[in-house]
Amino acid sequence: IMAQKTLPNPKQRRVEEGDLLEIDRGTYKHWAVYIGNNEVVHVSGIGGRVASNSGHSFSVSGVLFNKAEVKRENVFDVLGTSKCKVNNSKDNGNKCFDPKEVVKRALRMLGPLDYNILWSNCEHFASWCRYGKAISQQVLLKCDIW
Repeated sequence: IMAQKTLPNPKQRRVEEGDLLEIDRGTYKHWAVYIGNNEVVHVSGIGGRVASNSGHSFSVSGVLFNKAEVKRENVFDVLGTSKCKVNNSKDNGNKCFDPKEVVKRALRMLGPLDYNILWSNCEHFASWCRYGKAISQQVLLKCDIW
């Protein structure tokens, strides 16, 4: 879907608390936890831009950062012009928490985060909130560090 004033999914049900949003950033997918009232909790870069040759930098929406944090933000600010969809596909084979618990888990993590694209990225975070397991299909790793 394109960012609109509501979050309809034309081919799916409406977005509900505890749903995972997969946001298409082109070369990768950004993940967020929908917490209601047009808000999401997600992993975002902090600390400003860094040089691309920095050994510990990572990219969020094409901007390089050296630190990350879990933030609560308006979903439309996070989406920008990107398309997104509800992606709870990991429900198959994983027990998911009650939606209110997913939201609580996400909100408890607000603040600085040790980011690592291989074992502590935005998809790991969103999956941990919903399933209690840090799973990333993008890097094909499941981690238990959360």
